[in-house]
Amino acid sequence: MKLGLIGLGYIGRTHLRNSQKLHNCKIVSVADTSEQALSFAKEMRVPNVYKDYNEMLKQVDLDAVIVSLPNYLHQKSVDDICESGKDILMEKPLARNSSEGKYIVDKVNRHNLKIMVGYPLRFVPYLLDAKEDINSGELGFIENMHAVRVGPGPYFHRNVDGNPARVPEWWFSRERTGGGVLLDLGCHVINLLRYYFGEVNQIFGSFGYRYGLEVEDQALCIVEFKNGTKGNLTLNWTSQTDLLKIDLYGTVTQKMIYQKPKSKPQLALQLLLGSTEYTAPHLKEIEYFSECLINDTKPEPSGEDGLKDLEVIDSAYKNVICKYQRE
Repeated sequence: MKLGLIGLGYIGRTHLRNSQKLHNCKIVSVADTSEQALSFAKEMRVPNVYKDYNEMLKQVDLDAVIVSLPNYLHQKSVDDICESGKDILMEKPLARNSSEGKYIVDKVNRHNLKIMVGYPLRFVPYLLDAKEDINSGELGFIENMHAVRVGPGPYFHRNVDGNPARVPEWWFSRERTGGGVLLDLGCHVINLLRYYFGEVNQIFGSFGYRYGLEVEDQALCIVEFKNGTKGNLTLNWTSQTDLLKIDLYGTVTQKMIYQKPKSKPQLALQLLLGSTEYTAPHLKEIEYFSECLINDTKPEPSGEDGLKDLEVIDSAYKNVICKYQRE
């Protein structure tokens, strides 16, 4: 599969590096407005580089496009890509809100194209094993769960030397992002929990603003699934070290799912040496997406999946228990 890549930020560069390790696809063209980013693509021997992705869509023979752009550009990019007839791997979240998400899904369906949302947690082996444990009944019925996702958000170390880099200004605008930590990290976990337990019945949110941004940097959500499982979701942008932890409390026994990856500076350095535990799921993600294109099957998580996640997030933003801001 011949892929194009729009956006060469941190995740875009991860996709580019990973694609060069795969046999079923190749990124043959990249578009980014940054000269520095295009220089990086040339160093990685990408044959076609463009500052305007519309020129790339017109001039390069592509099977699909990976979109790794800021949230506010997702809808516009889908409009342009659909007109060019290309399938899409869209970095999460699908859009800024469920209204935009529905527009994207409808647009893709009208053009009879495929769209997959980039949720790397769906390609982590131990998380897939947990799904099997839940389905097997080994844990009994999961009465309660507690999910934690902690990370640095916009403040993570993007430089390989471990020094903080300038944060793109779009991160600080609610209008451009659509939301804070609940949208950024929460969409990953909500998608995974929906994969485990099915659809959400109701959700309530409590939000904190430690850094004084327009968007929340902390979120605590209480959630109930339609199958009866209840629990809470804790999210924040307060640490340079990532943490993912899910506790499942079943009627037979309990299970703790836990991974604490290396800090971002360590990860950035390891990227120079190849795939890491953090980036390996992104590699599997592109490989799987390409196989779906080759076999003409619908990729998962689908655009509809991404839309349902946004509907849950919109509900949490609407059903606010409390807001607080540290003085």
